[in-house]
Amino acid sequence: VARGPFAIGLHENGNQVMVHVDASHPKLSTEQGKPLFLPKGGNSDYLNRISSILAVIHNGVQVTSDMVSMWHSMGLLEPMTVDIELVDGSKHTLGGHFAVSEEKVAALSATDLHTLHQHNYLQGLYLAMISLNNLQTLIDLKNIRKHEELQAYA
Repeated sequence: VARGPFAIGLHENGNQVMVHVDASHPKLSTEQGKPLFLPKGGNSDYLNRISSILAVIHNGVQVTSDMVSMWHSMGLLEPMTVDIELVDGSKHTLGGHFAVSEEKVAALSATDLHTLHQHNYLQGLYLAMISLNNLQTLIDLKNIRKHEELQAYA
């Protein structure tokens, strides 16, 4: 996982999370910007803040993986393919993704609901379900841009 010139890396022992820096990234400079290290050694406050942000991202990836694994083990995920046709006539297929089945969530037992709640995965489950509503909004926005492009060339 990367953010700008910074990426999450693991120490050789595979246990310790480290910040990796892409020295060739265009946002890095020796002439201007914020220093990464203190003049007499050690991390700058800026690098410490970047490290904290990357640690949150790294931990979130693990939590998300555990959450989705539980959803899968409960049979709540189903394959999803979305066929999209844009105003310019182009067709696109989004495949290889999964969605939360509203029907299967509605049929969950009280025990399974309690388990999801105990692990703090229930809210994420509902957020994942309603996030699909944004897909049509994104398609509509893309169509607006495509329509504007078509008008510009007309």
